[in-house]
Amino acid sequence: MTRTVKPLYTFDYILNPAKNWSDFGGLQIRIIPPEQAPYIVSSSVDLVKDENNMYLTNLAQLPEEDLTFTLYADEEITEKGQIKEFFNVMPIVILTIILFILGVVFLFRRKK
Repeated sequence: MTRTVKPLYTFDYILNPAKNWSDFGGLQIRIIPPEQAPYIVSSSVDLVKDENNMYLTNLAQLPEEDLTFTLYADEEITEKGQIKEFFNVMPIVILTIILFILGVVFLFRRKK
């Protein structure tokens, strides 16, 4: 189950092996997102969006971490409403209240 209105697409690229190459210099990254998720909402490296809706960066050396980025349909992540989540747990709350009331009623009847 997702907490966002639309799906998030996360990509991980392992960069560790390149550290073993002695002649590996900088790293140029170009990400061309698809139309259904044209925005990068999080990334492990700083990316700049150009006029062609591509995300770019030039790194002088490999980053310490692997490359990770997440694509989304909108510029901001839209989470599902809190009210909807409340209604998901509502049956449990109602059942708990009913059981509590029945327990209190049972105790009072027993004392009489």
